[in-house]
Amino acid sequence: MVKAIKRILLLLLLPFGSALAQIPEDVKLTIERYLETLETNADYTQIYEDLVVFTEKPLNLNHVGVDELINFPLITPVQAAAIVSHRRRFGLFLQLAELQVVGMEPEQIRALAPFVNISPGLEDRVKGLSEKLQQGKAEVILTTKRRYPDPKETYNADLMAMSTRLRYTLPGVYSFGITAEKDPGEYWWNRGPDYISAHAAIFNFGAVKSLVAGDYVLSMGQGLVMGSGIGVGKSASVLNIKRSQPMVKAYRGVNEFLFLRGMAATLKIGKKWDFTFALASNGIGARLGDTAGIGGEGFSSVDLDGLHRTGSEIENKNNLRRNLQGYWLQRNGKTGSVGGGVALFSSNIAQMASQDLYRMYNPTGRKQHFYHGWQAHTLGRLHVFSEWAWMAQTRMHAVSAGALVSLGKWAEWSLHLRDYAPGFVSPYTTAFGNSNQNEQGLYMGLKMNFTRKISLSNYCDIARQPWLTFRFYAPSRTQDLLWQLDYAATKKTQLYIRYRYITRSLQNSDAITKSVTTYTTQLLRLNVNAAVTQNSRIELRAEHSFNADGPSAGHSSLLYGEYTTRINPGRWQLVMRYSMFDVSGFYNRLYAYENQLLYDFGTVAFYGKGRSAYILATKPINKRLKAGLRYAWMESINSGDALPTWNRRIFAQLIWRL
Repeated sequence: MVKAIKRILLLLLLPFGSALAQIPEDVKLTIERYLETLETNADYTQIYEDLVVFTEKPLNLNHVGVDELINFPLITPVQAAAIVSHRRRFGLFLQLAELQVVGMEPEQIRALAPFVNISPGLEDRVKGLSEKLQQGKAEVILTTKRRYPDPKETYNADLMAMSTRLRYTLPGVYSFGITAEKDPGEYWWNRGPDYISAHAAIFNFGAVKSLVAGDYVLSMGQGLVMGSGIGVGKSASVLNIKRSQPMVKAYRGVNEFLFLRGMAATLKIGKKWDFTFALASNGIGARLGDTAGIGGEGFSSVDLDGLHRTGSEIENKNNLRRNLQGYWLQRNGKTGSVGGGVALFSSNIAQMASQDLYRMYNPTGRKQHFYHGWQAHTLGRLHVFSEWAWMAQTRMHAVSAGALVSLGKWAEWSLHLRDYAPGFVSPYTTAFGNSNQNEQGLYMGLKMNFTRKISLSNYCDIARQPWLTFRFYAPSRTQDLLWQLDYAATKKTQLYIRYRYITRSLQNSDAITKSVTTYTTQLLRLNVNAAVTQNSRIELRAEHSFNADGPSAGHSSLLYGEYTTRINPGRWQLVMRYSMFDVSGFYNRLYAYENQLLYDFGTVAFYGKGRSAYILATKPINKRLKAGLRYAWMESINSGDALPTWNRRIFAQLIWRL
């Protein structure tokens, strides 16, 4: 351990850090599955951490519970229930090939192999604290980004984006980490980096299931009150409607507001009970004002972009202090779990009442208290889950409930109901739906496996907003339907066709009347991913959308081709993509996932007319050092503009793993 600390201190003096081992293709595909339909600025580094952990600490199929299995993206809910049932009836699995008895095909078992095991993990085989500390892995990662041309705004510092990450971990046992980051226009070493995050965490140590000091995230129930980190959303994975993650996790991302800073722990009480407590105090940027003109100071809104470039942004940094005390108790049984607790938020500055009618039910003052309970149970082929929450200050409620059902070997069904009152506003909610406030909805999903190679996924989501929303002077409705046909021609060749139909509300207003009408969007996508040679593969996508009405009526299209190859396998990897797009307006944006450097994932929004391309190159320099370089450019012109806009970005990364 001492040697490892010395190495980390030495690396702190280096001008750059390092690049990890090659990300498995299965992880990339899973990440894309999560991100391809997101239309929000999610914390992609934390998403990567949550997914890639399975490659570092494989899921032990002989010990894991049904909740964790259901949340695992490569195992269906029916297979999860069958695995647990098989263990109870026949004992532990002796080899992965036995998974065929629970309905898995050999191809799926081979895909699972890097992520699961049936033997004890390293943390179970290594005994003694000293030996475990020596088995940890240290890594330092430094990433630098630059965008051209420079923005027109004048900022106080250079326009480089930089981040440094230091970690020493043994998955499932402990994690120690520090992250420092600056955005373009922010200072780097003027009284320290603009953003610093640190944590120290231990897991599965006696009665301690997890203990984190520093920055962490909480996941309780279905995320109505506490749901920091990854949320679940609508996607072609139509059965992915349930949250099920460890209650307390260390935070390793670079998002500057979706985490808690303090201490949290989950303790085992006997064989069936878990007790979790959390204490936190976070500084948040807020816009201050006079409360009702009586001289008291209050805040009207918070800044969630994490940018501190100008004088006013720096002045508002951390001027609001939000505190949390939370206590939860959960009972775990053979068929499921049930739990509940309280989350008590307070702040040093009161939240002001808004003059906007649609915010009439929002909370005011310095306190927000939440009481909630949840359950999740498996009954044969049926898995049911729910969470109920109540906010004391506004006396508003929120309910999230669902079911996952096996309809036989060839079909699975999902159902979700939600009712989020207009005045139910939790600062850390990530519940399922279009919105976490002022929404009632019904979601139904169905997956049918016609053969081993052909499957059809479908969902229908109907939602209404019973109260006014931003720029809407009446209640509104949405309808979202998706069909996707998947065809796995071979192990390395997949094709899917997707059709999506969305009905949204549109505000019509003039000097006399204000009303709400609806407009529809239809999207059609064809995607092919195939191996060309043993060391290269190609992906082709064609996507078209049509808006019948609305602010940007018309047709939109996106075409791209991507080529991935390994040159001298194990030495160089290149990813190249060229895209062409013609999108009728900002409200019709089309989204596509793009490969980027390690810990830097995300989707790109296309609008206007133009073309774009990127090239990503990674190369192991030696067993411990790896370098990466990404260059991207986009040329686009919007309706009404005389000249096109050019954007160029260059990213560089070095990673050193000890």
